Amino acid sequence: MAAGYCCKNKLHCETGRRKLLVLLLALYLNSTICASQVIKKIEKDFDFNELEIVKSIVKRTAIAAKRFSDDEDFLSDQAASGDREGSTTEGPVISPVTSSLDVDNAVPEYYRVMVNFTTQRYEIALADRNSGAFNRKRVQLGQAITKLFDTTPGKQIITILQFKPSPLLVTFDLGTQGYYDRQRLFSVLNDALTSSFIGVYQVSRKGFEFKNLGGKCY
Repeated sequence: MAAGYCCKNKLHCETGRRKLLVLLLALYLNSTICASQVIKKIEKDFDFNELEIVKSIVKRTAIAAKRFSDDEDFLSDQAASGDREGSTTEGPVISPVTSSLDVDNAVPEYYRVMVNFTTQRYEIALADRNSGAFNRKRVQLGQAITKLFDTTPGKQIITILQFKPSPLLVTFDLGTQGYYDRQRLFSVLNDALTSSFIGVYQVSRKGFEFKNLGGKCY
């Protein structure tokens, strides 16, 4: 990387390189740091052409750090749930965004979830996402799941993806904007499973899954 840069002078170049390396290491070790924060700190140390290359490197590092953090935390969560059914270890907590404007502009993070609705029955029409049966069930269960997050900060969006027999395994994406406390989001669903109800619908832990799909920090 360093060999490709032509800095304004040798001292300026070396200072910029050292600062960049330190910040890249911090970015990789702490996934709550955003790429934009790193770029702001080093942009004065490189000219325009070099800065474009540096931005690309920083963004790739941010994505790698985020994926590493997500995978590591999810594996820890899964291991813990094997010992304590439905529980999870704490993941990184990012302060919630408070204003509605910031929430709408925040980059969403997604979780893939599977929940077993025990009093609902699978029918063959639910295999067709364009069917009336699929749409009716999507609306009914989607509203019930969404209501669980009424008191959760930020903005959560539920997208029903698939129905499978079990009696009825429902796969959906949980999108969250402006709030990224994985432990809290998990706990909302976990508490519902503990009570055996999501709204008026009975649910079971059988087949339950909660997987982070990642998200960008810039």
